[in-house]
Parts: sequence; structure tokens; C-alpha cells
Amino acid sequence: MSFRWIATIVLLDTHLWVSTAAAGLALFAQQFLGLSLEAMPVLVVAAATMAIYHVDDRFDATLPSVVTGLPGWAQATSLALSMTVVFLCLIRAPAPAIALVGVGALPCLLYGAPLRRGRQRLRELPGIKPFFVVGALTAACVGVPVLWAEQRPNTLAIALATAIIGALTLCNVCFFDIRDRRADATLALRTIPLMVGTRATRRLCLGCSAGLLALIAAGAVPVHSVPPLAAAAGATACYALSLSADASRLRFALAVDGVPILLGTLVALR
Repeated sequence: MSFRWIATIVLLDTHLWVSTAAAGLALFAQQFLGLSLEAMPVLVVAAATMAIYHVDDRFDATLPSVVTGLPGWAQATSLALSMTVVFLCLIRAPAPAIALVGVGALPCLLYGAPLRRGRQRLRELPGIKPFFVVGALTAACVGVPVLWAEQRPNTLAIALATAIIGALTLCNVCFFDIRDRRADATLALRTIPLMVGTRATRRLCLGCSAGLLALIAAGAVPVHSVPPLAAAAGATACYALSLSADASRLRFALAVDGVPILLGTLVALR
């Protein structure tokens, strides 16, 4: 029983690591927009992310070619716990936040569901996989904190926060698609690495990192958000330059999902 095996089960198969990454993005959105750092909206985003990944695992388990990490009872238990957390948090949530979570959860929960025609799933439709995930996660990480707050930030600040979190999420999704490129090609999925190549995808991530640093240099980022965003942009550039396309699942998760976790940690420590 190796450390890698234990870490893979505890962090990845439970989806604890990716849900913590989503929480980091939501926490950064709060700080960037000048909102109070409230735990409830961040917890909703994290728990909802975990629930959606577990539902996707349940759909994957129906396919003979896919092996999921946790046994069925463990997936069901973790799914029930995460859904309970979402429900308990939303009891005290403002109506607009409840509406966003409710409306946004349905397509996300059906993301891995088989469609009526054959066994093709929503995420296997052309162009769906990269942009659906980026859009859904960005909307949740920005929208839930904004709609939870008593005072609304100005529209320009919300648009800028959306662009920043969208860029970080796009890099995240693109790099995981680099790792999954062979499996995605087998399923005929149209991901960015398969459409433009691995090298161009790395350049895209480097361009996003450079764009984030340019925003900092132009003074478009609030002073208190500069250190965490600069660290996240630098870390993104590092994995874009050095992470092997054939690295292990654990190494990919630690490096790529580690960026929003680093972002959130630096926000929480300030």
C-alpha cells in the first residue's frame, strides 16, 4: 500500500482535491470583488462540485469500458454527504443564489448522462466538453458569491473576475484534456488538444498566464488580489512548460488543480 495509492483514493477518487480547487476559485472571486469572505457560498461551490463529479462517476460505472475509483457504496455515501451539505447551506441562502444553483445544477448533473439516441453522452457531443466545464465552473465560482452577497459589485468588476477565473479554468481543463487525449480520441471527443495539438495547447495556457500578468501590470487587479493571482499565473506557466503529457494522474491533479488551491490558500492567509 503506497503513498501514491492512498493519496489517489483520498484526494482524487473522492473528488476532494477538485472540489477544494473549486472552493479556491470561489474564495478568490470574493476577495477580488471586495466581498466579505463568507464560508457558506464557498462551501456550496465545493460540495456541489463534489456531488456533480460523483454523479458523473455513477454514469461512468454503467459503461463497460470505464473503471471508477471508489466502490459503489463509497460513491453513494460521498454523494449523499455532499448533497446534504449543499442543501443545508442553501437553507440560509438568498433566493437568487438558490436559483442559480438549482438551474445550473441540472445540466451539470446530466453532463455524463447517456442521451436517448444510443449511448452517446452530452459531454461527447462536438465541442461540449471543454467549454461546458469552463462555463459552468466559472459561473458557479463567480455567480454564487455575487448573488449571496448583500451588496452587488459593479458590472465591470464582475466581468473582469469572470474573465480571470475563466482563463485559469480553461488552462485547467485543457491540460487535463492533454492527459486524456488518447481516451478522448477513442471516443471521438473534440477537445482543444485534439483540435490544435498538445504544443499549441501549452502555448494557449502560457498566453493565458501572460494575459493575467498583463492585467496585474496594467493595474486592473485590486492590490489585495495581486499576490495570489500572480502566484497562480506563475504556477500555470510552470506546468504549461514542464508537466509531461504522460505524467501520472496524481501528478497532474497536484500540479493543475493545485493552482486554484494555491490561489484560495493565499487569499485565506491574507
